[in-house]
Amino acid sequence: MRKSTSQSYTASMNRLKEIVEILESSQVDIDLLEPLMTEAAELIKQCQIRLKGVQAAVTQSLQGLNLEETERVPDTTDVPDLA
Repeated sequence: MRKSTSQSYTASMNRLKEIVEILESSQVDIDLLEPLMTEAAELIKQCQIRLKGVQAAVTQSLQGLNLEETERVPDTTDVPDLA
């Protein structure tokens, strides 16, 4: 069992895939079941936290784009002259 301290999202997902493969095998050692499940739960929690952080950052960036658009002076070059 590996210690799951602050790994990258990709490393955490790769380890989760390894754990799933072990658990799906018909030869899983019952003594490894609890530590593997504990590790998997911690990795899932870390991934969820990372995903929420990325979602918040993306949302903030998109909101920043919307603010910039509303602060711009409208381009009137394509507006027909009605005079």
